[in-house]
Amino acid sequence: MNNETERLLEILEQELEAYEELEGMILSERESLRHPDVEKIEEWLGVKAQIVTRIHRLEQERRRLTLAISSAQGLDGENVRLVEMLRNIPAPWAGRLKEVRERLLVKVERVNKENEWNRRYVGDLLAIVNGIVDSVRSAFAEPAVYGERGKLGGERVNGGEVFSQAV
Repeated sequence: MNNETERLLEILEQELEAYEELEGMILSERESLRHPDVEKIEEWLGVKAQIVTRIHRLEQERRRLTLAISSAQGLDGENVRLVEMLRNIPAPWAGRLKEVRERLLVKVERVNKENEWNRRYVGDLLAIVNGIVDSVRSAFAEPAVYGERGKLGGERVNGGEVFSQAV
């Protein structure tokens, strides 16, 4: 059980490191969004995807180890809580596991908050760009054959001309 407990602690610490790295990437991504550089943004997204994949693998290993430890303790591995597992783990290990778990929870919450901010920021920028593109498209679009309630469609905003020939 000590080997599995030690491995669980290592996994939690690796997860914490990965989330710290992810947080740094998210903050860098935000800076790239403020000063757009498409190549840099693509690079950040690729690195971010690698970190998220690593976190996913670590979470799978953590689940496996948690099941193994809880089974060895005679607990229901599917519904076990870390607090229940800590009761049967020697004090030094339990203390370290609890500390790393608490730091990990704080880091995950912060990463989620920062990532949500970036998501909203990108969504707002995308809405602005889509609005501009729609405005340009409608300015040069052919008039609708039918408008509201079967009436003939209105005139184009600019009649399809990019430059006024009156100048």
